[in-house]
Amino acid sequence: MPDLTQLQAGVDEYVAMRGHADDHRTRALACWGLVAAWPVSRDAVSMLLQSSREEDIEDAAGILGRVGIPDDMLGPVVTLIDALPDSTARDCLVQSLPLGHPRRVPEGMPAADSRDALDDVPLRGAGEPYTRRIQFVEAGFDVVTKEFSRWIATATDPAVLSRLGLPRQETRPKHSMSRHRGSLAALLSLLDPYWWPSKSLFLETQFGWTAVLSNGHDTYEASVLSGRMGKRGVVTAYSADLVINGEIRNYGNSLFELIDKGESVRTVQVSRQSSGWDAVLLGTPLPFEEVDRYHARVKRDRFDLGLLNRYCSALGINRSDEKAYGPRALLHTEAYAGTQPPLYPTAAAWRAANLSPR
Repeated sequence: MPDLTQLQAGVDEYVAMRGHADDHRTRALACWGLVAAWPVSRDAVSMLLQSSREEDIEDAAGILGRVGIPDDMLGPVVTLIDALPDSTARDCLVQSLPLGHPRRVPEGMPAADSRDALDDVPLRGAGEPYTRRIQFVEAGFDVVTKEFSRWIATATDPAVLSRLGLPRQETRPKHSMSRHRGSLAALLSLLDPYWWPSKSLFLETQFGWTAVLSNGHDTYEASVLSGRMGKRGVVTAYSADLVINGEIRNYGNSLFELIDKGESVRTVQVSRQSSGWDAVLLGTPLPFEEVDRYHARVKRDRFDLGLLNRYCSALGINRSDEKAYGPRALLHTEAYAGTQPPLYPTAAAWRAANLSPR
């Protein structure tokens, strides 16, 4: 941020500087000049808001965010937010609103709708956060867990580590594996506590794929095993978007990624970022995709849980039905390397803090 007291040029000069700037630094300096000249620069900023160019609206939003939107401009700014399509300019305008304004958090679903969406995840949300990211490998449980065991053994073998110039096993985290049987609810309890020590749970399924869940880490078993086995893998994620009284309690996310022989071939994702919603499309659309949905004005609506579940169904994956998981499971734990492990919450405590009304 420059010293505003040094910016003494007139409003017209800063407007001209900004209009002819072909580099970001000059454009930014011109905007700071309009901030320093406020409220004399108000009409110039209003003209930027009325522009059809996205960068003009972005700059106007940045200026208003610094000087504070006057009360008599607040209504027109909100009207413009409603009229604009999802874009960086729209997100910038939302962030320029006063703190505490009900529109400050962009595109928040009603809290009840966000919680209702969890009815279509396994266990109707009672397994969150462990059920929000589920990977799948297109092979049976015995085949997948055997290959995973080989991978871990290779990754921790002292001779292999020595050839690769990596530290020997005694300086690396210890690993353990154990086999279990039970319902999905019972098996998910093995992942407690949330986050640490790092755990992965391999689950037999009734639809021919093997599922992999973790206790909070974005692990990559589907990608690695897809490459090692020459099979397809799928990475899915869904997090309910929960905004209460302008506070983001849980960041929304919907993800579908298809992997073939270790290579990502298609990704569809819509997620909330700190500045607003982001939509990502990578690779060639698959035959079963509902591509018309990607043109929805509101990014949040372009890919949701219903669409994610339908994409999974097209591949023979019944993601939402808890009865389709189990009964066999393999738990992999990366043991805590310190002397006194920190205390982390259970999944139930996490749900109470992030998904329950306060």
